[in-house]
Amino acid sequence: MPFSPHAHSLTIYLMISPIPIHLTSAGGIVHLDGKFLVLHIKQRDEFVFPKGKLQPPETAEQTAIREIKEETGYQTAIVAPLDAISYEFIEDDGVTYHKTVFHFLLDVVDRTAQPVPCREPHEIASGMTNVWLSFDEALKLLTHPESKTLLQKAQQLLTSEMSAN
Repeated sequence: MPFSPHAHSLTIYLMISPIPIHLTSAGGIVHLDGKFLVLHIKQRDEFVFPKGKLQPPETAEQTAIREIKEETGYQTAIVAPLDAISYEFIEDDGVTYHKTVFHFLLDVVDRTAQPVPCREPHEIASGMTNVWLSFDEALKLLTHPESKTLLQKAQQLLTSEMSAN
């Protein structure tokens, strides 16, 4: 059953409102031949999974596939949903955001295709690059604890899938 990230009514928030503005993103963990695709953001020395903002009327699944294609150049297909993580943050302009990110486990569709990312200027300026890592390497290098938890969940799904076959 697909996630329904925009099953809420449109609300306009004033800048002075203490109510956070809601954002929805999606992305995921791409695996291929025992390796996991991670983005290295050189400017901040961060290792993260690809993700981006939902553009209605997209579903979270469609957003994950589109964003992974844009940021990494890989065409992917969803294997399974992993989890949704929510958090709040305050931007430099003082606006508070509540963000929910839907994560999926994905396969590379065409193993022979050369990836051609279509990164945004700020992503290029940040030194964003694709890095394929083993499970242990990714677990060590991922910046955020939530990403490490998602990676472990993905590995468990892959392990159970292999033992079932």
